[in-house]
Parts: sequence; structure tokens; C-alpha cells
Amino acid sequence: MQLTKFVQMCVFGASLYIVGASIANSASIYGTTFDYRKAEPAISQFPGKTSQQIAEHCKSENLGTMELTTCAQFKFELAKTTLAKTVEATEKEIEKSDVELRKNHNPIALPYFKQAQSHWQSFRDNQCYANVYEIGQASIRFIDFWTCMEGITKT
Repeated sequence: MQLTKFVQMCVFGASLYIVGASIANSASIYGTTFDYRKAEPAISQFPGKTSQQIAEHCKSENLGTMELTTCAQFKFELAKTTLAKTVEATEKEIEKSDVELRKNHNPIALPYFKQAQSHWQSFRDNQCYANVYEIGQASIRFIDFWTCMEGITKT
């Protein structure tokens, strides 16, 4: 009789642990399934600091894993902002060209450019997700993820 109660309590305790562990993991963007779009902007981790101050801080050799991860995210966000400005300027140029194309009853380019950008972003995201999940549970995996995102975004 006591063995049965003991087993029941072990099963109950293990169930609570599993439920609690899954809730704890899901509370972070770095849980089991990672979605970088849910990450708070890296700059929010450095209250009161300018982008230049953060960039200088990130050059330090005495950073822990979490700081390295945040700095890698910060660098990606800078690259993403630079790219967004370039894409916006390119879209404006394509829109101007599309006016002439329309006049001559030719297909316009902008929808294809936007579709290409969407496919490129999907490629970048999936390539970096593949890299990070291939590493497995490692303290550097998210540093590698953000570095991958920055690298592909810059090229």
C-alpha cells in the first residue's frame, strides 16, 4: 500500500516538474523554439546608453555569454537598419522606373523585387536557424545565430 502511494507521489511530482519546466522554457525567447522576431531590441538591455556607447562596450574582451549574445543581436539590428534604408531607396528607384514601364504596357518590376526580398529574408532566417539548431544546446548558440544573421544581412 505504501509503495503504491510512493509511486503515485513520484508520478505526480514528475508531472509537476515536466509542466513547470515547459512553462519555464516557454517564458523566454531562448526556449525550445526560438523566434528572433520576439526578441526585445538589444538597445533595451543598455538603458541610457547611445548606440555609439553600446558599440564601444561590445568591443570589450571581458563580456559574459549573455552580453556577447546581446552585442551580437545589437550588431545584427544595426546591419538590418542599414539594409532597410538601402532597400527603401532601391524601391523608390524601381517605382520611378515602373512608371515608364506602365506607360509602355510592360510588366512592372517592384512586385518582383519585393518578392525577391521576402525570399531572401526567408533564406537568411532559415540558414541561421539551421546553424543554431545544428549546434544543439550550447552557450554560444545564440551568439552564433545573431552573428549569422548579421553576416548574411551585410552581404
